[in-house]
Amino acid sequence: MEKTIYIDGKLLDLEFAQISVQDHGLLYGNNLFETMRCYAGKVFRLDRHIARLWESAAFLGWPDLPDTEEMLAAVKTTIVANSLKNAAIRLTVTSGKGALRPDMSSCRKPSMFIFANDLVALPEEEYSKGWKLGSVMLRRNQYSSLCKVKSANYLDNILARREAAAQGANEALLLNTAGMVAEGSISNIFIVQDGVLATPDIASGLLPGVTRQAVIDIAGQTGLEVMERQISLSELKQADEVFITNSLLEIMPVTEFDKLPLGNGSQKITGLMRRLYKSAVETEISGGIE
Repeated sequence: MEKTIYIDGKLLDLEFAQISVQDHGLLYGNNLFETMRCYAGKVFRLDRHIARLWESAAFLGWPDLPDTEEMLAAVKTTIVANSLKNAAIRLTVTSGKGALRPDMSSCRKPSMFIFANDLVALPEEEYSKGWKLGSVMLRRNQYSSLCKVKSANYLDNILARREAAAQGANEALLLNTAGMVAEGSISNIFIVQDGVLATPDIASGLLPGVTRQAVIDIAGQTGLEVMERQISLSELKQADEVFITNSLLEIMPVTEFDKLPLGNGSQKITGLMRRLYKSAVETEISGGIE
């Protein structure tokens, strides 16, 4: 079956979906994206993903962004057009066609396109085994205001993940320029110590993920203590448990760092958070909240 792509108000077969070679998203990486997970035909916390995209667009000073209702409708239309129930959704917005020079003011109309692909969840055995984390040379600049912007200018992340993969790791650990834990190349990071959850704060130079915030919210609602703060590399190495989060993985335990065992062998809190997260998804999806 041909994939159907939403692009600027139209549904097209993938082979016919095109953007201008003068689009500044292509020429200068001036674009934004959100990756979301669809359960039973509904996207979990779609409104939060779109709100984050809007905040980033406002920071970049983009004019005439498609409004929230248009984005919501476009995502739903794409899911239906592809006859999907459980899917990975990618919503991309570019700054649009402009002059052949890095002049943002020449871009007048953003372009929006959406992919929807069938998603087969990872086997439970992979969650039981956990992922391997690898250190990399690249550093996050915690002083850059672009840390909070989810841009498709993604080369830092790609290079970091490639370096980690060369070590046999599933994910890269990115430190900031001060040597503190920031995030993964495709994930946010949590540690558990003495029953307390902690995750790097915004000042550490990370992209605040929608799933990260969901975990913080869920932990707070169930009485678990969770802290957003600076986390050192030594703390991570000595933590009782470590896990990473993103929309497609949900919550993935981390059991190895730089080819050494990580954590005390327990997934007690991590397992609890996985169950609570799945319950929150079921509640929101069944209740019609997207």
